[in-house]
Amino acid sequence: MLKSDFNAVLLQHQIAIESFLEDYTSNYTETSGSSAAIASRYSLLGGGKRIRPILLIEVAKLYGVKESDYHPFAAAIEMIHTYSLIHDDLPAMDDDDLRRGQPSCHKKYGEATAILAGDLLLTAAFEIMLRDISHSSALIEEKIQAALLIAEAAGGQGMIAGQCLDLQLEQVKATEIILTDLQHKKTGALLVASLLAGAVLGKATEFEIGLWKQLGLTWGLIFQMVDDVLDFTSDASVLGKSTGKDERDQKSTFVTVYGLDMTKELIRKEQGKASKLLEILSEGQDIGFFMALNDYLPERAK
Repeated sequence: MLKSDFNAVLLQHQIAIESFLEDYTSNYTETSGSSAAIASRYSLLGGGKRIRPILLIEVAKLYGVKESDYHPFAAAIEMIHTYSLIHDDLPAMDDDDLRRGQPSCHKKYGEATAILAGDLLLTAAFEIMLRDISHSSALIEEKIQAALLIAEAAGGQGMIAGQCLDLQLEQVKATEIILTDLQHKKTGALLVASLLAGAVLGKATEFEIGLWKQLGLTWGLIFQMVDDVLDFTSDASVLGKSTGKDERDQKSTFVTVYGLDMTKELIRKEQGKASKLLEILSEGQDIGFFMALNDYLPERAK
């Protein structure tokens, strides 16, 4: 897939995702009497790459899953991701005033409302998935499994565990093993769940599911390594969020542990691992989008 074609597909996905997220939250208005609803919508519809729902959608499409069957899960995973960003920006966490080029949720609406807005999005994600399951006449078992995968990825053995490790490692230099484990949980878990939910909905084989899992963990490392590089080299006007925080907080990241040049080399190494996994997955399937994504991730500007 040409780079221009890939960028066009990304844009089409982002527009479509924005539209169905708008639909799912159309009743989150001031008349509902919930300031948290307004704040959650502000953060959810504030832009972003939408990589996680795009991954879920593309894998589901690869296996022939209908749009109506994957939409609720794509929406749910983006809601969970956005909730994590809202909470991550809070003063007790990363203390960031900027997100996606605009004031972070707590700067716009206050800390208490931001906490509730994150809670609302997390709850809404499972409401959407469960409502779809309760109304479905097909793929019920697959949908239950997809929802469980997403729940596990977001929970105490996944993303939250990674966030806890992240907080514990401020001003403490991490080892290579600990840093990789942290990022597998903090960043990788939800990326893996995005790929696996699409594969499970499509009734992929156990062998294929294993490959998608390894791919998600590899891309999670690339994603985080690039974030660490950008925090060190980019600026807020390009990145859409504050930069230099890792150095300010004396946080263990790939750049602070390995240095900039070695981190870039590690990105290339992980990209090579992903290419080998994709070669196996390409047997009998058109995975041009995923090959292009593997080229895109190390180069993304924000």
